[in-house]
Amino acid sequence: MAKTSRRRERVHKALAEATRHPLILGLFLPHQQGAWSPSKAPRGTDWSFDYNAQLARRADELGFDLVFALAQWLGKDGYGGEIKFRENTLDPFITSAGLAPMTKRVLLIATVHILYGWHPLHLAKYGAVIDHMSGGRWGLNVVTGYKESEFRMFGLPPVAHDERYAMADEFTTVMRRLWAEEKPLDFEGRWWRTEGAYVAPKPVDRRIVLVNAGSSPAGIDYAARHSDLIFVTSPAGAKAEAALESLPAHTARVREAARLRGATSKSSSIPTSSAATPSARRGRSTAGSWMAPTGSPSTTSSGPSARATRPPGAGTRNRPGRSAATCTWWARPSRSSTGSSA
Repeated sequence: MAKTSRRRERVHKALAEATRHPLILGLFLPHQQGAWSPSKAPRGTDWSFDYNAQLARRADELGFDLVFALAQWLGKDGYGGEIKFRENTLDPFITSAGLAPMTKRVLLIATVHILYGWHPLHLAKYGAVIDHMSGGRWGLNVVTGYKESEFRMFGLPPVAHDERYAMADEFTTVMRRLWAEEKPLDFEGRWWRTEGAYVAPKPVDRRIVLVNAGSSPAGIDYAARHSDLIFVTSPAGAKAEAALESLPAHTARVREAARLRGATSKSSSIPTSSAATPSARRGRSTAGSWMAPTGSPSTTSSGPSARATRPPGAGTRNRPGRSAATCTWWARPSRSSTGSSA
């Protein structure tokens, strides 16, 4: 075997535990008023923290691998209309800190719009603290945002699509170096700079689980560089029949991007219309479900990872209630600990 000067990627214990099973199970928490579908129909979900905490604790008890919530920045009355859909929303970055001491095993994935005024040092420090609060179970779903109205809420000009991912690449590189390196960091980039920056404590495993939902060429390239999990939306839209036809080729493109970056990706399943509900971890070797954002679809799999039914975060172009996606995870045997890519 040829020698290499790059250190192997550190093993993240909680992620390794989740991905050793044939199916990853995740719960999509209803952090938004009205949950996932704009409707006047009665529903049993609630956007309150107490309700979401009950769900997270129950998922933890049942052996789910992760809990997850999207993030949105909406104006007055949410999406408007008579029902004011999503008028009230929790922020998953804040709630993940609250859930950390309430859960014992499940991964806590928080969505953050990293281009809305953050500096990498802020998020590197806060994320490392929450990771310690959870015992090494915190993860970050990186979204760049796409709505002009959201950028303008923060007094920022909208950013072109591919440039957003270039900014995210630089942001994440700095953040990962702050998590991994022992020396103070000096960095001079195109968008961010720092002098003598240092984060302590480091994350429990010296790294954080990174998640992304990019589906464009720029988004997939970013995910291949940095992400441990990627949620891949169907390029043909939300209908199951169209997703069945389009997802294999699209997922193949994601796998190829991972391969070119030295990662081994794993994915195999697609959305279905029936749920297979596990009662415990030992019962999920042949079937399992991701709690879908629409409230009914789920996924089944005989492969090494589960599939979500919609990509997370507000950084997608899907309207509320649409769902058709898969989830891919990959192992990185030779990526450097500084976050650089081959």
